[in-house]
Amino acid sequence: MSTRHSWLTLAVLCVTLFVGAVDFTVLNLALPAIEADLVVTPSTRGWILDSYPMTVAALLLTVGALADRVDRKRLWLSGLVLFGLSSLLAVFAGSAALLVAARFGQGIGEALLLASTVAILRASFPDPAKRGTAVGLWTASSSLGAACGPVLGGVLIEQFGWRSAFLINVPIVALAAVFGAVLIIRVPPAAHRSWDVPGSLLSIGVLGLLLYTLNHVTANRWPLTAALLLIVLLGIAAFLVRQRKARVPLVRLQVFASGAFGASMLFIVLSFGSYLAFLLLVAQQWQRGGMDPQTAGFGLVPAALANALGSALAPLLVRRWGQRTVTGFALALLVCGLLLFGLAGAAGNYPALVLLGFGAGTVMSVCTDTVLGHAELARSGEIGALQETVFNLGSAVWLAAASALLTRPFTGTAYAAAVLVAVLAGGGFLLWRGSRWRAVQRRRSCSQATSLASASSSRSPNSCSARRSR
Repeated sequence: MSTRHSWLTLAVLCVTLFVGAVDFTVLNLALPAIEADLVVTPSTRGWILDSYPMTVAALLLTVGALADRVDRKRLWLSGLVLFGLSSLLAVFAGSAALLVAARFGQGIGEALLLASTVAILRASFPDPAKRGTAVGLWTASSSLGAACGPVLGGVLIEQFGWRSAFLINVPIVALAAVFGAVLIIRVPPAAHRSWDVPGSLLSIGVLGLLLYTLNHVTANRWPLTAALLLIVLLGIAAFLVRQRKARVPLVRLQVFASGAFGASMLFIVLSFGSYLAFLLLVAQQWQRGGMDPQTAGFGLVPAALANALGSALAPLLVRRWGQRTVTGFALALLVCGLLLFGLAGAAGNYPALVLLGFGAGTVMSVCTDTVLGHAELARSGEIGALQETVFNLGSAVWLAAASALLTRPFTGTAYAAAVLVAVLAGGGFLLWRGSRWRAVQRRRSCSQATSLASASSSRSPNSCSARRSR
């Protein structure tokens, strides 16, 4: 594939990811207009907002396994068409139930898109340096979409009504489908493998229930929330046992043996989750101070731009200073942003928003590239789905915490979040460093064993040679 062809493919992938990310947050400002137009019950209101992200998160692991067994280009196009048709259904929805069904359809389409996109990226950019740049731009498009959702939603809803927030998807999806069919290369499936049906059912049930519980943590009574979380924990335990025993597991747990992989997943949760949560908290604080929703949405643009800039510059910074140094510096910026919120509050605190956005964008780009570096092309759907699941769960946990803390003092919440991020980030770096130290020790042991074997007259292979041969 030519370099130009690869970058054009990336442009198509970024546009579709931007549109999908916008739909995660675009309805935050549209709900009052929807309630005025349709008959919406309190329970239906939650499903209108939650059905899309919950469906994406619940299906990702299963769809990731599917992406490793079918042609990834066809899967991507199928997801895009389903997303577009579901958006069209939402435009003409005459009832709240039909709108919820359309949101479920969008979620299924987005899950198909996300799981297949990672494999397409991996195939389009085999060179690690170019792939790092591509991942930075891809991550930036997602961050921009999530942050621009309220802005676009506010403008479209005020000018053209809530249905326009869905209608705008249709021509973009149609153009992306045409260009994608021409530009994207076929990524054939790996050799046929059996399907872990019990693991798939467990993952869908557990992830769906977890997302529902987190999204309704402030609405449900605490005994019900505790009972649901207990069921989730039991389901996670059953899923892990199943993955250890399955002949072809849905998720290879061995991948978490790499400290860099596990630490990157933790850093993604810390950066993306805290970024989205504080966008919500800041917007709420501004509106409590008398700011209208549209103005509050535009006020978050500096954070979105800083986030996109951090994502785009991350590969250049990594080539100059290395992954761990850049990740540590970006996490420090994120913590400084949170501390600045604690010191000065939310009103007019754009420097804190910029620090938060740039730090989170840099961390997400670097850590996403680290995660994708562990993805063989044959199982890139699995790794990509695992990464996107962590994105969704991290944001759900932080947003649930933010919703629960809306009645608490904002500055105290910012201090607590800064301490939490700093402590967990420190644990992540210890995990990363410990894994690196163990790898160095193994290499030294193998080197010594090889030297002894060469010096001796024995012809039996040593354990290191045997491991290398395997």
